[in-house]
Amino acid sequence: MDKILYPSRYLKGTISSMSSVSQKLLGIGKPYEKLLLEIRKLDPEGDEPTPTDRAIIKTLGIKPNVYRKWINQIYADLVALLKDGDDPGFVIKKLEHHISCNEQNKNSYIITTLPETPRVGSSFQIEFFRPVFGNDQFYVDNVS
Repeated sequence: MDKILYPSRYLKGTISSMSSVSQKLLGIGKPYEKLLLEIRKLDPEGDEPTPTDRAIIKTLGIKPNVYRKWINQIYADLVALLKDGDDPGFVIKKLEHHISCNEQNKNSYIITTLPETPRVGSSFQIEFFRPVFGNDQFYVDNVS
């Protein structure tokens, strides 16, 4: 497992928001199961304050180093599940590109897919714009 560089409070929030994926880690004998069950109780969208790491450690009766080890392992296991494509909700199958072109006091806007997202400073070609601008090569000045 690669070392996770994020604070455990961020991992806790991320894990709690991935309940559909984390469900697959329950009931398979992982040592961290009681921590995962506790994190799954959290409502990332709710108004209730999220318990601190210290409070969860006390509730579970584990040591801080065990907590840190388990939360990192949960996160690593979730990432592995996502890499395997086990949750279609987290797989980006189609990336939309919203392209706005403003040139010579003419404006045009399309939503399309491109083989890859162009970078600022590069250029790309879209034949759709040729009738409007008399050109199909464009310079990228903003990506957001």
